[in-house]
Amino acid sequence: MENMILFGESLNVISRVIGKEFKEADPAKRNPEPIQEEALRQKELGMDYIDINLGPAKKFGTELMPWVVNVVQEAVPGMPLLLDSSNIDAIEAGLKVCKPADAPHIINSIMARPERYEKMVPLAAQYEADFVALMWGPEGLPRDENERAAFTADFEPDLHGHAVEKRHESSHFRSAGQTIDRHCQRSAPGYRGPDLGYDGRQ
Repeated sequence: MENMILFGESLNVISRVIGKEFKEADPAKRNPEPIQEEALRQKELGMDYIDINLGPAKKFGTELMPWVVNVVQEAVPGMPLLLDSSNIDAIEAGLKVCKPADAPHIINSIMARPERYEKMVPLAAQYEADFVALMWGPEGLPRDENERAAFTADFEPDLHGHAVEKRHESSHFRSAGQTIDRHCQRSAPGYRGPDLGYDGRQ
């Protein structure tokens, strides 16, 4: 399917195997092998991007994200990554060590809340990253397409203010599982993460 973009989403803190390494505070005690094996498996399955989802990562996310980024890049050099965490500082720490890839790396995601996009849109501009804009506003999910459009419009001043508008067509706007731009975001057909209990489709 033209313009289909495949995100591999098995490097997730809720995974029993991968999550064990993500929750280990001591880098010396972390085992990079299952992370690299899964990254290689996702590449073999045809993923275009690999998502690194640390969850909140409040305690040591700024150390963990660059560690995972380097581990993944060592296994699959040139593979573009999605950096996925509610910890903005952790995402920036990861962007700092991202190497040039076959496509721009992606911030996943920027919510339609001023306290989020006012900090994260500048990061996208600074590190020349794409981003997933999650249409989740201050009061939660949009109630209809009009509210989704309003949330999307909220991003415009920040996009223009930080010269991101030149790359705006490469951004991905989502509303809790519904992609509303020209791209389609999902995992590979029939793909299941190794131990997540769901197929990761968006």
